[in-house]
Amino acid sequence: AAANGVPFSINQMLVGGRFVTGVAANLWKGDIGKVLVFNTVLSDTDRAAVEAYLAGQWFSSSYLPTATPVQIAGGATLDLNGYNQQIDSLADAPGFGGGIVTNSAAGTSATLTLIPFGYTIFSGSIQGSVGLAIVGSGTQELAGANNYSGATSIISGGLALTAANAISGSAISVSGTGVLTTSVINAISGTASLAVIGSSVTLAHPNNYSGGTGGSGGGGGAG
Repeated sequence: AAANGVPFSINQMLVGGRFVTGVAANLWKGDIGKVLVFNTVLSDTDRAAVEAYLAGQWFSSSYLPTATPVQIAGGATLDLNGYNQQIDSLADAPGFGGGIVTNSAAGTSATLTLIPFGYTIFSGSIQGSVGLAIVGSGTQELAGANNYSGATSIISGGLALTAANAISGSAISVSGTGVLTTSVINAISGTASLAVIGSSVTLAHPNNYSGGTGGSGGGGGAG
């Protein structure tokens, strides 16, 4: 290998450290999974592309541990950045309200999968090209307005909508042992749609959404 045309040996490479008066210091301790070597200086765009590549290599399923309960304070954002993420539950930070869940990676979609075991309340906002899946045994409550455009799949456990416009642009499907409940007027609104396949849906108040209602089986009522 060579740097600027000058050959060097592997013994001359220093990873994660620095030289102090000719002596290597602060050496990296740990495992290295992959080393990428380029023959040119990387621009900011190049570095972003490399980071995205490495993220896809090592974190393609979930960045956070899948059993993590996540709390987001008002003013804070959880950015999926184009990657699917599975967590235990989504809640407000105690005393600080709810923040934002979004996906800033242009041209991508990302699904947030929740596996609630108790009852968890999130009053913040889920926005952008994000999908939501509920597969736990507990209930996730959405207590704020949301305008995410990805699908909402309730397969097991419950999703409780307690705010107007809680789902305003998502195709909702309720299947398996999933349960969907609403407790306010227009909890489902906008371009949302609803499909029920052998599950339980209780719409306690009128809802005004344009995507239509379909499916088969199941039970529940609509106000």
